[in-house]
Amino acid sequence: MWLGHRVFDCAVILLGLQVSAGLPTGEGTHKPGPPTILPSSLGKIFVRKGEAVDTICFQKVTGNITFPPTVTRGKKNKTVNDFSFKGRCLNISEKDVKQQQYVISLINDYGKAVATFRLIYFEAPGISLYLRNNSKSLLLNSQEVRLTSGDSMDVHCNRTGTPPPNVTWYHDGKVIQPLQYDSSRLFIARVVISDAGLYTVEARNGKGVVWTNFTVHVSRERADGSKEESSSGLPMWAIFVLVICILLVCLAGVIAFFLYRKSLYTFVVCTLH
Repeated sequence: MWLGHRVFDCAVILLGLQVSAGLPTGEGTHKPGPPTILPSSLGKIFVRKGEAVDTICFQKVTGNITFPPTVTRGKKNKTVNDFSFKGRCLNISEKDVKQQQYVISLINDYGKAVATFRLIYFEAPGISLYLRNNSKSLLLNSQEVRLTSGDSMDVHCNRTGTPPPNVTWYHDGKVIQPLQYDSSRLFIARVVISDAGLYTVEARNGKGVVWTNFTVHVSRERADGSKEESSSGLPMWAIFVLVICILLVCLAGVIAFFLYRKSLYTFVVCTLH
């Protein structure tokens, strides 16, 4: 019985020493092991041709790296010499930036960790617009479209560039939303007079930005079958107000002439003499 109590006391003392030393219960010191680098694949990384790359960063790098890391590229695993690897980020000089697959290897005495990525050059964006109507396509770049109220308008944007550019649509300078899941298509089921105006499409990626535009005219059917077309000039109410203002100015001039004609006559006579 006495021996059992002594064993228990010794266990309590050892446990207290372990906790006071800051070590978790049941664990010793961390055992060394091979390095890790996560994620093991970064996929595609878009870069500018002829420029150094300093944005290749991994989420997690662990392990004691006892040997210098190595970087190779291409199908022949050509060694990349001009690079630096600090913390979690890899920097590659401009002379070693190629549009190829890269492999980085971390090695220590216990193993090896490998991660891959591919560098892709940015390509300038480009866009072409097409109006789809009854299975026919009409090129729209800098052209005019004439529609009748109630017609549908289906415009497709063919975009090029690497990575594929983001497309933004504008109507008379204001951003509009195209189809919910397809920014490369603008569809209006039934156009109205207010849909007329200047449409601009912007395509943008890391290499640059381009614009193209087209003008839409919408006409309204009259009772006699003729068409009343939208105008990009002043609206009718503005023209009416302008005419009224001109008439009022002319009327004020006539009234002033009759009220002050004697004074004007005297002024002219005095001036001539």
